[in-house]
Amino acid sequence: SIPAGVPYLRADPERTQSWRKKLEPLEGFKVGIVWQGNPQVKDDRQRSIPLRHYEALARLEGVRLVSLQKGPGANQLRDASVPVLDLGGQLQTFSDTAAVLKNLDLLISSCTSVPHLAGALGVPVWMALPLVPDWRWLLERADSPWYPHHRLFRQSRRGDWSEVFERIASALRCLVAARTL
Repeated sequence: SIPAGVPYLRADPERTQSWRKKLEPLEGFKVGIVWQGNPQVKDDRQRSIPLRHYEALARLEGVRLVSLQKGPGANQLRDASVPVLDLGGQLQTFSDTAAVLKNLDLLISSCTSVPHLAGALGVPVWMALPLVPDWRWLLERADSPWYPHHRLFRQSRRGDWSEVFERIASALRCLVAARTL
């Protein structure tokens, strides 16, 4: 039934501990990012987001971006104008990805498999969605009946990711400030 009890998946404890040790030195609010899905999926160009839109988030005081991007789109990291810790190449399985997700404060993602995994793990997720998203995200809501830890940021104009990321940056600024009080 909906909503399911969350979490209903668990990350491997040994892998989680291993990633905790690797990510511990990274100071600040750790935000995982994924920006592009499989280009073979119908309407992928509507849901995938150029990495440059995430760069404003890295400029927020105390925020550290961690890329979980694999495959298509990962090449955009070469042109990033802000520091992003790239873990994509080290993630061989969803078990690796799950272990990393459990060591992050938040995932900000386009509509790919990673926010579904994070949702099943109970990890907080903010999703950037196109004006007309995949059916799972329904319409005119900022939450998800499937994943209680998801917050949805929708385009108000088709193709306008800038406005979506302005709202995400504002919300992230408030979240980080509240955590440091």
